[in-house]
Amino acid sequence: MKKLFARKASSCLSDVMSDLQSDLEQIKRCQRVPALAAAAHINGEQRGLAVVGKRRIRTKETASTKDKWHIGSCTKPMTATLAGIWIEQGLLDWNTTIGDIFQEWPIKCGWNRVTLEQLLAHHGGAPTQTPANLWHQACKRKGTPAEQRSEFVRGILMQQPDSMPGSRYEYSNSGYAIAGHMLETASKRAWESMMISAIFEPLGMTSAGFGTPVHGLIEQPNGHIRLNRKLYPVEADAGEDSPPAIGPGATVHCSIEDLLKFAASHAGKNCLVSDNTLHRLHRRYRASECSPGWGVVHRNWGEGYVLCHYGANWGWLASMWIAPLKNVAFVAASNAHIGRQACDQAINKMIYRLL
Repeated sequence: MKKLFARKASSCLSDVMSDLQSDLEQIKRCQRVPALAAAAHINGEQRGLAVVGKRRIRTKETASTKDKWHIGSCTKPMTATLAGIWIEQGLLDWNTTIGDIFQEWPIKCGWNRVTLEQLLAHHGGAPTQTPANLWHQACKRKGTPAEQRSEFVRGILMQQPDSMPGSRYEYSNSGYAIAGHMLETASKRAWESMMISAIFEPLGMTSAGFGTPVHGLIEQPNGHIRLNRKLYPVEADAGEDSPPAIGPGATVHCSIEDLLKFAASHAGKNCLVSDNTLHRLHRRYRASECSPGWGVVHRNWGEGYVLCHYGANWGWLASMWIAPLKNVAFVAASNAHIGRQACDQAINKMIYRLL
């Protein structure tokens, strides 16, 4: 009986994988993206994983399940989780302020009482649009990533906040740069190093790294942009990635399976933080639809609140949708900046087939 049940379960999973592959092929054609990847986690197990399309348009290089995808701002929930880890270890607190950490810096007084939680929930008054002079300097990439962040954050904090801290939602990569550098200063470790030891390694995210997926002996997908109604691959050295200065909000890459591992860690029992910290990471900040790291909305399929985040970079698009009350997570990614609809449709198909 056990063997029969195992064969039936294996057959059902095979059918799901085949259906997902077929769904992605159809979506890829309709949305005209080079490649599309998607995966699902339900009740503690991976229930779907498929990748279709080409690594680079107009070539024969087929994308694979081991390929790496730039996930852009899907980095933000990872940085917020990292903050939760350090808070549990007593290194700092949700209410630790910019003034507490950067006591010797000549910063504008409006920043002194901005908390770590406000920055992670996009309520810290950090600018939505990075000042042009600071962005130009960050793109020169001089020094180590941590040194680049230090210079960038100093520049932001020498200007007044865009709004009164805590008063309103303003999505901000600069805010995550500040939060990331607060963690670096408190721990005396680079954000990249902390991410590897505290997030990637415990979750087994062996493909994860920073910047565009490596091009070398092992080929990886290219990002693509649309110009004059045609898609073109973006070369790895063409300034495709955001500078390390805003790394805590924007620069992780990984395989679709490893992205699912992180998403799944917020869907059920989390091996990284306690239930109390997980609740804080999922709780809306004030009346907004944003928690530290996540968008928080209601969906019937999630039987309550659902976490979400999109990540886009010049040439890439990634998406995560998680229903913690059902222990369900869905992820999708495309190597084209026009891939949001493709990712949404892929996740909707998985919800329909699996729930």
